[in-house]
Amino acid sequence: MEQNQDIFNKILDDKDFGIVVKAWMLEKVYKKINET
Repeated sequence: MEQNQDIFNKILDDKDFGIVVKAWMLEKVYKKINET
């Protein structure tokens, strides 16, 4: 769990990577919503 927190902090520090991850997460959520 702490490793995930470290990764999350690195993502937050890296703005460009954060944008990519946010887009990916939104896409996953969107697909999940459309499945139901």
